[in-house]
Amino acid sequence: GGGIGAVDHELLAEGATSAMLVDASAPSREAARDEAIRRGHLDRFHIVGGDFVEQSPEIESADIVTLDRVICCYPDMESLVRLSAARARRLYGLVLPRDRWVLRLAARLENAWFRLRGLQYRAFAHPNSRVDALAAEAGLRPRDERTTFVWRVVLYERVAATT
Repeated sequence: GGGIGAVDHELLAEGATSAMLVDASAPSREAARDEAIRRGHLDRFHIVGGDFVEQSPEIESADIVTLDRVICCYPDMESLVRLSAARARRLYGLVLPRDRWVLRLAARLENAWFRLRGLQYRAFAHPNSRVDALAAEAGLRPRDERTTFVWRVVLYERVAATT
């Protein structure tokens, strides 16, 4: 769920040598590719089509792994976080909905609306504490965090192995 590559393009602009975007949406991948061309990043920008969890055996580790508003759109949060966190060599950045009753209610109402309209998409309000626990199991600890009323932005870092 790399979307249109906003995070990737910013990292490339700040000196990252390469970026890989994984997204199941063809329109999002096309927009990311168009932006890579516009910014002159295409030679350092690899785009993979498909679901990250399904594609994960083919995805190598990276210094920085980000999930920008993906956890709220994915039914199997446990697999998504486990597999993506395991691939973060240094940093793991997430943007996810805050764990608030009002947001859980909003997700239920939104999903009812989608069902009434015959849409397949569903929103999820996964427990933040479980996301944090999965990151910790992968050897990551919170380094920085910011919040808005709706969103939690958290940056984890890899814990150095002790000998």
